[in-house]
Amino acid sequence: MAKLIWSEEAIACLRDIDQFVAETSRQAAISVVEGIIEKVEMLGKHPRLGAQLIDISEPGIREVLYGRYRIVYRFEEPKNMVYVLAIIHSAMDIERWRL
Repeated sequence: MAKLIWSEEAIACLRDIDQFVAETSRQAAISVVEGIIEKVEMLGKHPRLGAQLIDISEPGIREVLYGRYRIVYRFEEPKNMVYVLAIIHSAMDIERWRL
């Protein structure tokens, strides 16, 4: 199983998502955040699950989807580590994101 490492940026994204969704429904926010975390935990078991992002200049960047969110990560095979880089709403332009 690969080790999961959350970047500060990814943690901040998750907090922002929680706060935004909670404005409408606290229960929905809990559900979305828990779903994202479960999807990230799945990457520990299946780190190649996501599609590679070819439109990003940095090689090895992948993404998996959860609802309207893109979980962007990098898998470093020699170290067997998954770095969660960001969680981005699908409406956002990923090329403008700071990865």
